[in-house]
Amino acid sequence: MPQVTDQEAIAANVRAAKARRRVTDADIANAIGASRSAINDRMNGRAKFQIDELQRIAAFLDVPLEQLLAPAEAAVS
Repeated sequence: MPQVTDQEAIAANVRAAKARRRVTDADIANAIGASRSAINDRMNGRAKFQIDELQRIAAFLDVPLEQLLAPAEAAVS
């Protein structure tokens, strides 16, 4: 089984939380003051999430920051 990087796990966690809240990348971008392309780049592994972005995303999605930072094995529920 291939190793999942921290950034891949974070992106997967954000996607899962985003799906539960039924919001789009554009919604997240607007909420945290980022461009849609910047969020898309992070979600697709072309750029790394910054901790301040993750804090704002967690607040917008109403989830604990720790949920977004959970390792891949802990992220699956």
